[in-house]
Amino acid sequence: MKPINIKSTMTLYGDWVKARKRELENWRYYHDDDRVAKDEELTAERYDLILSDKGYLSLASKLAEVQERAKARLISADRILLTLTDVEETLDIPKKDMNGITVTIDDNAQSFPNAYKGIPESTRFTATYKNGWRVTEICRAPTCSRSRRVVVEHTDESRAALINRFTAWE
Repeated sequence: MKPINIKSTMTLYGDWVKARKRELENWRYYHDDDRVAKDEELTAERYDLILSDKGYLSLASKLAEVQERAKARLISADRILLTLTDVEETLDIPKKDMNGITVTIDDNAQSFPNAYKGIPESTRFTATYKNGWRVTEICRAPTCSRSRRVVVEHTDESRAALINRFTAWE
């Protein structure tokens, strides 16, 4: 599969998440004011920008192709964006140190009883960070256990940044 560059989509998604948080905060404090209506309008416009982005459209079309005949344990392009954002926030290391990191994610990871007939499959994706996320593979594969939901392959720089993050005291 040709890698799908979703750097601009992730930027738009981050802006949308920030606008959504601001909208919710304003709703808590100003729920009868015009500010909420303006924020909702802004949030909707930002979400429309995500949906029309080239990276998002490529991602959605590849997902539709891979999941064409599947009925269970599917994922959406929005879910991919959310999961990659969560990975970034969880690692919490500088972007320059993230270059080269590869993550394989099975968002529907779960355990099944041995009496289950057949091999349960879910949609998995693999993404690599190189100055922004690139989705390198989307496939249907046997469902992982919960402990293997997110598998991160680190580079030496990312390992050093993680060690520094947990050991540095200021």
